[in-house]
Amino acid sequence: MNISQQRLKEIASIPDEKIDTSDIPELDDDFWKDARFIIPESKKVREMAMTSAQALKKEGKKEGREEGREEGRKEGALLERQEAILEAINARFQTIPSPLPERIKTIKSMARLKRIFNQCLIVDSLDEIDI
Repeated sequence: MNISQQRLKEIASIPDEKIDTSDIPELDDDFWKDARFIIPESKKVREMAMTSAQALKKEGKKEGREEGREEGRKEGALLERQEAILEAINARFQTIPSPLPERIKTIKSMARLKRIFNQCLIVDSLDEIDI
């Protein structure tokens, strides 16, 4: 069957909602019951599959790096806040009792670290800081 290029263009320009599909039977479960998925054994298909796998792997690595960066930023912010607390204590009281740095390093809540830092700025003694 030969169809001219002009006729192909005409057919392609018809909007989907204008195409009459009433004479096409519905595909029910009976139609699909014996269907099988077959992967061709051609080199091109294997190459395409490999390329897709490599693309997925690359995307996964990219997401992993981004998650790692975000985790690193959060950890860096925690360390910075912990150091700021120790510096504030040292500046205010000219001493940092020995168990204090270890206790502060175990705190992983930014909200709690912020509260402790603010306390360091206003309390009159180390005993008033809620660590």
